[in-house]
Amino acid sequence: DSVRNASDYLNFTDGCMVVPVGHYTSDQSAFEWRISFNHSERLLSTSLNCVQRHCYCLTKLLLKTGDKL
Repeated sequence: DSVRNASDYLNFTDGCMVVPVGHYTSDQSAFEWRISFNHSERLLSTSLNCVQRHCYCLTKLLLKTGDKL
């Protein structure tokens, strides 16, 4: 069954979730899952100083644009 809903998500207490999101170029994206660290990243970003936060954001931007190439 390829239908997914919020109850299918696996949530780990340390800010990691397994979510039903496939790669945008995949033929099987309806059946793919990925690990999401959104909550952990938010916790990390609140503990960084200004310079560290800028470096972190720049690194994320470079990684995100590199994936599209």
